[in-house]
Amino acid sequence: MSNCGQPDEPAEVLLQRAWAVAERLAKATGQETGVMEIAGGYRISVHLYGGGDDHREVLAALAMGDRYGHRGSHGPQHDEQDKGTVWCEVYLNPPQRPGTSR
Repeated sequence: MSNCGQPDEPAEVLLQRAWAVAERLAKATGQETGVMEIAGGYRISVHLYGGGDDHREVLAALAMGDRYGHRGSHGPQHDEQDKGTVWCEVYLNPPQRPGTSR
């Protein structure tokens, strides 16, 4: 039974969480985000370019997830404006990291 538009299934809640991160990253960067299903959750990523990123908002969006990181862009074909990709993962049951508890 539905409760006033609130999702009933944990999988729906997880997908809504992933899209909330994606929308916030898109707004903070002005770039299109990617959302892909991974084992136990979703990975959200966005490619960064120099200039218009709202760094505080990017960090706030990443903090909404369970894991996050950055992949830099380097090499002979590296464009000076290309700053790499940030990614964030959300899980139904986040993996435990050594020395942490939830």
